[in-house]
Amino acid sequence: MNLVIDAGNSRVKYGLFEDDNLMKVIIRDSLDALEIEKIYRENEIKKSILCASRNLTTENIAYLQARKTIILDENTPIPIKNKYRTPKTLGKDRLAAAIGAYSSFPFAHNVVIDLGTAMTINFITNNGEFLGGNISPGLIMRLKALNQYTDQLPLPDLEERLGLYGMETNQALAYGAVHGVLAEIEYYKKKYSDLFSPLKVILTGGNSIIITHFLNESYVIKPDLVLEGLNEILKIND
Repeated sequence: MNLVIDAGNSRVKYGLFEDDNLMKVIIRDSLDALEIEKIYRENEIKKSILCASRNLTTENIAYLQARKTIILDENTPIPIKNKYRTPKTLGKDRLAAAIGAYSSFPFAHNVVIDLGTAMTINFITNNGEFLGGNISPGLIMRLKALNQYTDQLPLPDLEERLGLYGMETNQALAYGAVHGVLAEIEYYKKKYSDLFSPLKVILTGGNSIIITHFLNESYVIKPDLVLEGLNEILKIND
């Protein structure tokens, strides 16, 4: 069994794969060597890989290296061509998600929209070339920024329903954040659709399920796309 680890800004996801099948996902707030040891002990782990959007402790790095875990960086062999001009600064979760998308839909150009702490929009061609993308504040980050950088605006909860306009301040903030994200998704879908065909637009990340409820069109939803991409990388790193 393969162990893949996505240590994101807000949470850590451990994925257990049997060949191409994601058997189990474990979500934690932090990366913990004891948690990894438990997973190794309870499962027959053959190979493991980690991509990190957060700083790793010396203890965690030492433990992972002792387990011969691949720590994904710009020098790790990958099954696509990375055309990004500064591969060292490229978020490895962005790269892994692009690989996951290409492995799922190799016949199409793929736009991957990751709705996590940050909102990233990444493009990979049907020739397997990662060309880059854009980064903007994620849904919760938008609300937290308005709360933290103003004196009087509250931090609202997201509502199950979405109106065109809020009739009080909590609603106005929540609706504004959600409509902003929806507008970006629909904008990028139109722009890429005008230029590339066939095209797949894939939503992933922690807020992908929430956002899809408010979209007018259907999108491919793959919440564990980063994990799938990491498993693809493991397959060529025997």
